Amino acid sequence: KDHEAVEEAFTLVLANPPFAGSLDYENTAKNLLQVVKTKKTELLFLALFLRLLKPGGRAAVIVPDGVLFGSSKAHKELRRVLVEEQKLDAVVKLPSGVFRPYAGVSTAILFFTRTDSGGTDQVWFYDVAADGWSLDDKRTPLLPEDKLGPVPRTALGADEHGKNNL
Repeated sequence: KDHEAVEEAFTLVLANPPFAGSLDYENTAKNLLQVVKTKKTELLFLALFLRLLKPGGRAAVIVPDGVLFGSSKAHKELRRVLVEEQKLDAVVKLPSGVFRPYAGVSTAILFFTRTDSGGTDQVWFYDVAADGWSLDDKRTPLLPEDKLGPVPRTALGADEHGKNNL
């Protein structure tokens, strides 16, 4: 609710907001409900990012597939806003296991630009079939290390095999 002080303050938003949450209308900022009337957090966060961006500002946001395909009035309205009032640049569909073991939900990355005047002439769609790791809960490498790139570090700086990557 305290975002009004930073509206139109950012030129770039990179986010992985929480999915499948729900807020009561009385606990939701009224200006976000003006963008899209919903209790769904994934839609409210997209409305928030549009408010936080300066005109010309860009965003890359990981969203659940429901944002792309949901049939509720709120889902349709948010898609209309992104395509007709802003500029939807790209949609990158991710495999359903990329966030395992933490979440198995199917996701996509939306890339958009705040224009307040439209500008979506073409949208680049890309379907990522694999990311080089197994899509089960173990997420084991399927390619040699030189093809995967650096192994992600844990908070202590070691990879999942205990090797120090610092």
